[in-house]
Amino acid sequence: MVLLLINGHLKGGIPASSTAKDPGMIHFDEPGEHTITLVANNGRTDFTFSKKIILGAKLNADFDIEPFFEDQEKHAPVKARLKNKSAGGLTWKWSTTGGTISNVTAESPEISFLDPGTYTISLTADNSKLHRVITKDIVIHSHTNLLHFQDIKLGINTAHAHVGSFFSTKLRRGFKSIDDINDVGKDIDVVFYGLNGGFSRNRFASPNLLGHLPNFGVISNAISVAVVNSQEGYYGKTVLNSTDFDDMETDKLLRQISIGHPEDSKNHFTNNGAPRVVLYQTADGRKGAIKIKKFKSDGQKNSYILVDIKTQKEPQ
Repeated sequence: MVLLLINGHLKGGIPASSTAKDPGMIHFDEPGEHTITLVANNGRTDFTFSKKIILGAKLNADFDIEPFFEDQEKHAPVKARLKNKSAGGLTWKWSTTGGTISNVTAESPEISFLDPGTYTISLTADNSKLHRVITKDIVIHSHTNLLHFQDIKLGINTAHAHVGSFFSTKLRRGFKSIDDINDVGKDIDVVFYGLNGGFSRNRFASPNLLGHLPNFGVISNAISVAVVNSQEGYYGKTVLNSTDFDDMETDKLLRQISIGHPEDSKNHFTNNGAPRVVLYQTADGRKGAIKIKKFKSDGQKNSYILVDIKTQKEPQ
């Protein structure tokens, strides 16, 4: 910022002082509070007068690209918020090599992409004297309709208050019984029941059929989920093994599998044969696979299984 200084002293400016009656233009490099002091003398006495000015932040352009919650994987189509982190700007101008910006002069608009690819987004920040430009890239991936969750801990029936036995693929998080799961009951689609820390009898259960299980209560608004705990017992063979699970990059294989009814969840498994894969299908038609990687025995309150989950984002 530049000001006209009359004979006196200026803290933080360049020059910092002058004895000229009209010292000219003063340059400020730093934002914040600055004091201008004028000292006038009539030959016998000094007369001092000071004023303070507050300068805004130095112009700097910056922003983040924040995909909406349901588009965190950045699989086309994608909607995102352009979060403006600039300092010292008064007006904004956005542009992109692809996609649609909701309002190119808004401070923090939305942007949407229909197709996969690499796109460049630019922001020009302006304060009426200077402008700054920053560009960032975003990679939009092909639509796979597959969500992937890794290293999820699910506790046995006496550990669900400490470790947690519930998971929601829609909300992308796990829950413990001490959480207020009734508010999210309609979104919980994975429930694990382990009889003990020795994992002698285990199964995934339909969330709406928990009332008869020890240490489990009824979940309000719980959904129905068909579960195949034992592929060998239900199909007579393994239709999706751990290698198939690891290789899945789209939901193509899940679409080809027929999954049964909620009563099939009564099939169970032991801790033999890990890794093993459990299949399920939610009431709205989304199919998923749970890969059990590890059985961790650590007492009644802390024993758990470690799993990865791959599931359809939308029913097909």
